Formats: sequence, C-alpha cells, structure tokens
Amino acid sequence: MLSLGRYGRELREAASGAFLSASDLRGTGHAFATAVYWQTVGEDDSAKLVLAAASFGTLINGQEPKLRCAGALGIAALCPRLHDEGRKVDRVACSDYLRQAGAALVSMVFSDEIPEQWAASWALVELANLRIWAPPVEPDLVGRLFTLWLHSPNSEVRRMAAWALARQPICKRDDGRRCTLVERSDLDHLLNRYAELSRRREQPAFLAAAWYTRGLSDAEIAERSQTLLAVVDDRTAEITLRELLRNLGETP
Repeated sequence: MLSLGRYGRELREAASGAFLSASDLRGTGHAFATAVYWQTVGEDDSAKLVLAAASFGTLINGQEPKLRCAGALGIAALCPRLHDEGRKVDRVACSDYLRQAGAALVSMVFSDEIPEQWAASWALVELANLRIWAPPVEPDLVGRLFTLWLHSPNSEVRRMAAWALARQPICKRDDGRRCTLVERSDLDHLLNRYAELSRRREQPAFLAAAWYTRGLSDAEIAERSQTLLAVVDDRTAEITLRELLRNLGETP
C-alpha cells in the first residue's frame, strides 16, 4: 500500500538511500525491494511478471549502484512468486530473463561495495530456489560466496553469502576450477566448529565447499549430508543436500 500510494516515490528514495549507506542492510533492503517490486508490477502483479523480470535485468546492468541494487532486489522479490506451482507458465516465460540476470548478479557479488554484495547474494538465494540457473565456473562464484561468508567485514553480508552458497545447485567438480578461492585453513577452521554452524545455512554451505575442494572424503561428506538431511527443516537446503548425495552416488 505504501509503495503504490501517494508517498511511494519518497519511500523508495528513503529506502534506497538508507540501503546504500549500509547501515541496516536487512531492514532497508526489504523496504527497498518491496518498493521496487510493487512499483514495477503495479496492483495486479500476475499480469506483469515477465515485464518485471526484463525490467529488473536491465536495472542490474545499469551504470549506477542504486540501479544495480534495485534490479537485484527486484529479482529477490520476484523469484519467490514464481516458485508457486500455479505460476509455472510465468516461471517458464521469465526463465531466459532470469538466467541473463544471473550473470550480472555474479559481477555484483565480486563488487567491493557492501550493498551490492548483499543485494546480489539475496537475489542468488531466491534465483537458486527456482533451479533454472547454475553458478558459473569462471568467475569463481562459489569461492567468492565462501570468501564473503568467512571474511566480509559486514555481518549481514556474511550471513547472506552463506545462505546463497548453501542454496546454489551442486555442479560437477571434475575440472577443479570451482572454489579455487577457498583456503584450506578456512575449511579446517569450519570443520573444527562444524557443530556450532547453523543447519539451514552454514552446514550445507560448508559441505558444498568440501565437495568442490575435496576438503573431506566423499564418505564423510555423504555421512554428514545424510545426517543433516534427516534434521534440517528447509526445503531448498534439502534439495541442495539431495543433489550433493546424488553426485556422490548415494541415495538420499
């Protein structure tokens, strides 16, 4: 209501300004995303989802950080609506635009700007839920998300990067080019405190990194994945763990 009301423009400007200042990424990011989404699709969002996907993709490729963040946050708001079973036709129609957006989101994750890293990571979380796009080999998106998770100076970026890493489709590792940015000492550090890591985000993220880097034996990755699959209460984390087990030749 606020986004489409009399003061919608002021709301969007205030939210974007606060978000770009990186003072409260989560709160201002959700406000910015809400304004961008509803001001793009209008009151009847079901009729304009494809146009919105195209519009957000254009914004992600914009010259200004505010435009790129608006596009990424728009994608983050759009993808959950496409996940509903009743939106299959819309999901198919939007897929090409969303795949193109994925490449631009990768560039944002590699940005030095904290708001861009957070917005793109959130968009990658939601895009991964649709399972229509896989992380590229080059640049090393998986390794970059791992690095942000462990070493970003911003706690909200660390949290979102771990979530994005945990949700990415599991890909083949034969060429050894994924996770080249991951340091063995970081893996060892996480392994030593594995029990303290969150089940929904950090443990799946660690197991994905261990898969690509062969940081654990396949048998140990499979055992930990099966154990986590039995207790985790998150649909997309379950999908990721099942993909990991299938790549290991195990039955989830």
